[in-house]
Amino acid sequence: MAHFILVESQNRAIEATIDHDTHTKVSKKMLEKFTEAENEVGDSGEEIKPSKNFDMDKFDRGRKFMQIHIPTISLGMFTSLVCGLSVRNLLEPLIYTGNSDTPQKAFRRYESTFVQVCRWCFGNIWDPDDLGYKSIKLVRNMHNSVRKSMMEHEAKNENLSYIQTETKSKVTMRISQYEMSLVQAGFFGPVILNPLKFGIKCSETEMDDFVYFWYGVGYALGIKDQNNICLNGYKEARQICLEISDEIVIPALKNRPKDFEKMAKVLTEGSNIPFGFPFNNFFSVESIVAIGFYGIGEKLPWLSIGDYVRFYILRFVIWMIFLFPIYERFLSKMIRKIYWESPTINRKYKL
Repeated sequence: MAHFILVESQNRAIEATIDHDTHTKVSKKMLEKFTEAENEVGDSGEEIKPSKNFDMDKFDRGRKFMQIHIPTISLGMFTSLVCGLSVRNLLEPLIYTGNSDTPQKAFRRYESTFVQVCRWCFGNIWDPDDLGYKSIKLVRNMHNSVRKSMMEHEAKNENLSYIQTETKSKVTMRISQYEMSLVQAGFFGPVILNPLKFGIKCSETEMDDFVYFWYGVGYALGIKDQNNICLNGYKEARQICLEISDEIVIPALKNRPKDFEKMAKVLTEGSNIPFGFPFNNFFSVESIVAIGFYGIGEKLPWLSIGDYVRFYILRFVIWMIFLFPIYERFLSKMIRKIYWESPTINRKYKL
């Protein structure tokens, strides 16, 4: 317990370096530049191979960090996913594809996403013969296909219910560089903003390696360097993620689009499917949103008694992972066994 208190005090000292009200000039300029890329195609066209000055050792250290801490990192990603549904330009492609409109379809859709993430961190995304590389290629092709389909469809149909009012008069770039940057932040943002609240005790160097891993993944997925949140390391990425949270996600959650509740509920219900009765209500929309708010130090939204219970159960699980590394190692090995080594999963989501 004393160890936990010591680490928490250290984490608060780090957290104090970021002011929610006054962002650094670098961060502000970077976020504005990302916004300027909203009409750029979200695929750089670069080959899936490391750039000339790429630091492979640093990337591999970040990949190892991801493998060790994947249980709570995956909770952070799930939190980002639920909260991110409140951002219209991230929500609309999901509505359009129709791959997440029932709990069963949502479960398959997001299990597939998690399988791809596992292939990136347990595999080798730079080796053309590896599942990691093939997964990156699959995701890029999928993004390009959805982008083309959406833009062609919107060019022919002006009155589409899923399109926000202010963009109905013109065809906008779908899955743009800007949107890719926002999605990239969702994979690691909650963890780098406050690692302790996701059960992770680490050094700044380790966090910088983790961010570099996501720089490499982002590059491989087609994010240009000028739009890659991770380009300049952990400190800048953390500031940018805080600004995305403060300027985009939190306001969106406080003024949710009409399809948010439906899509978020379907997502959480789908995520409960593996648990079965009597734990098939383990996740709820508001309890996951509350974890997101807790992670960034935001005041919790109104919660029902049931959602409070879910929220504190999740916090207890995180606390147990923090206090007992052997528990984290066990969960990490289970995730690796099920989502990377399992022939069943590889057949189900074959490339």
